[in-house]
Amino acid sequence: HGFEVELGSIRITMAPPWQIFDNTDYVLEGSEGTPFAGGYYYGKIKFPQEYPYKPPGISMTTPNGSSS
Repeated sequence: HGFEVELGSIRITMAPPWQIFDNTDYVLEGSEGTPFAGGYYYGKIKFPQEYPYKPPGISMTTPNGSSS
């Protein structure tokens, strides 16, 4: 089961924080009324050993466009 966070019109789904050890995948859902609507954008978050004193690294794995 995923953990969802909504930031305005952006919805992010990822593993629950208690299941994240060092890496996790996430999905951004494209907002309605934008060119990104209907798309799903995938990526990875890497948490360093120094977290929360050092920020996580974030990368996108969806190539040039959306994956519907």
